[in-house]
Amino acid sequence: MELFLIGLGNPGKEYSLTRHNVGFLFLDFLAVKNNLKFKPGKGTFEYTEGKFYKGKIVLIKPLYFMNLSGLIFSEWKNLKTKNFIVIYDDVDLNFGRVKMKLTGSSGGHKGIESIISTLQTESFPRIRIGIGRPPKNFKIPLRDWVLSNFSKEELEFLVKNTFEKIYNCLKYYFEGGFGKMMTFLNREED
Repeated sequence: MELFLIGLGNPGKEYSLTRHNVGFLFLDFLAVKNNLKFKPGKGTFEYTEGKFYKGKIVLIKPLYFMNLSGLIFSEWKNLKTKNFIVIYDDVDLNFGRVKMKLTGSSGGHKGIESIISTLQTESFPRIRIGIGRPPKNFKIPLRDWVLSNFSKEELEFLVKNTFEKIYNCLKYYFEGGFGKMMTFLNREED
């Protein structure tokens, strides 16, 4: 049993620690946890793969800018027929929160809009990682906010809490599919 995890982000060092790149950051975390190393793919992406729980995971980072993320489904053969989850940032979720859903609109996220356009459907599994909106006293356009870097404290929180939670819930996919995984992942923490 295989599970493909597609993290969204922007290529280039200048974007590596930005809020918009939380999908890439989670895949980096997962690769380190599983002693995996990313390598260039035959196309505009990096990937790595390895054993995970009762199956195999394949981690994919499309190396297009965010608004072209859907192109990965043209480059990676048969990805449309595989079991995959798209992982990305969401400004409408409070920082550090995580939610999974199996269908829905883009919510204005350009990477998800690109995927919906390529796949011609809104029905695909996705994990949204909350990056929140800028504080009210922080006068910054939303575009600049998502391209701003996480603080050291924010990154530590994401790794210890959000990323660990997602990591621990991935095993439920191999036990009961997306439904079981979503039940555990969407639980509120006290």
